[in-house]
Amino acid sequence: MRVLGKDLMIFLFALTFPSIDSKSATMGFRSFALLALAAVSSVQATLVSDGRLYKSSFSSPSVFNSNNIYQTYIHGNKKQFSDYVTLSSSNYNTADPKEEQGMSIILDESSIWLDSQQSFRRTEIIPAQPALADQSSSSVWYYHVSFKADEQYPWSTQKEHQFFFHERESDYTQNFGFRYGDQAGKNIQFYTEDNSGQRVVKYTWEWSPSTWYNIALEVNFSTKNVALYLSTGGNKLKKVATGNVPRLAAGWFHMGQLRFVDNGNAFTEKIWLSSVQITKGTIDSWLGVDDGSVATTTATARTTTTTTTTTTTTRPTTTTTTTTRNTGSQTCAPATVTVPGDIYTVTAPAQTVYVTAGNPPPEQTTTRTTTTTTTTRAPTGGASLYGQCGGQGWTGPTTCSQGTCKFSNQWYSQCLP
Repeated sequence: MRVLGKDLMIFLFALTFPSIDSKSATMGFRSFALLALAAVSSVQATLVSDGRLYKSSFSSPSVFNSNNIYQTYIHGNKKQFSDYVTLSSSNYNTADPKEEQGMSIILDESSIWLDSQQSFRRTEIIPAQPALADQSSSSVWYYHVSFKADEQYPWSTQKEHQFFFHERESDYTQNFGFRYGDQAGKNIQFYTEDNSGQRVVKYTWEWSPSTWYNIALEVNFSTKNVALYLSTGGNKLKKVATGNVPRLAAGWFHMGQLRFVDNGNAFTEKIWLSSVQITKGTIDSWLGVDDGSVATTTATARTTTTTTTTTTTTRPTTTTTTTTRNTGSQTCAPATVTVPGDIYTVTAPAQTVYVTAGNPPPEQTTTRTTTTTTTTRAPTGGASLYGQCGGQGWTGPTTCSQGTCKFSNQWYSQCLP
């Protein structure tokens, strides 16, 4: 069957509506064609997970249990879940026609998930998402969220924050994510991981406290490529950055915030979330998408050097990777909630590779001083499977009753199968 030419289709459109002149017929045909294309696009998209709180009856923590909108959460073990995550009908992105409530994610000095994780604070939720095997299929996935700073409890620019990061299941490290504070200053940086485990900053913008930001993260597990779409308020999304992640693999999308701190700094921080969705196939955003081309920006490259010397006996909080496991001794989630995986890896600040676009923070060189002092004691029967078996300052067992003691970093070794 031959496809009708554009002029013939316009002629038929005019015959169908005889009172319309040729110019109007042409415009009408174009509008019709655009609507048809939009319809085809929407059919191709699949809504995998809808985390929008569009029912006023949704309340915390029921949203995280019976409704299965979010599959798990991570928060401090000293307070109730509702002290760390709250819902509000007065603080959400009102541009989303299907949203009715916003969600606040709160950090304070008590936001310690496990007692072994004293060097940082974290409150995170993980939206219901496809099975890991499905993520690795040929489909392209889109992770959507809108967020806004809380003006009463803003994030500190003195401490690094990691948020909205994707953690792969194979080794529990980050494929990509965002950060704010410390070396990033007042800017938000979108980063991806390169083949050596370094973070490559792909896009930078200054965080305006009163603005709702909309992001969509495009993830193609087959090609190992990711892309960032960004807009504000009710504006259309614009693709602003792309990157390749050589070790990209299926995992979990952590929403919320993780802050690196020095012990004793007691202050509260809060961020608001709205319009959480996961789709596959096409982006299919309620905002609409701009022309899809990468925004024109000036990319710059710079290097930040971190130097380590042996002059003090304080534990570094900036150059290590700390791996811990939920052994069951902590009350971190109700029985109806599944915590994905057995371990979580947190990468501390002090990265050395930058390729930035947008408005990067000033170039800087940082020198930090640490020491390496290791204390061990004789085996006491061996650590259990997934238990700690070594690390700087560790005084517990250094052998495993099950599995093999494997080095993770200078602070942590673990019994693994």
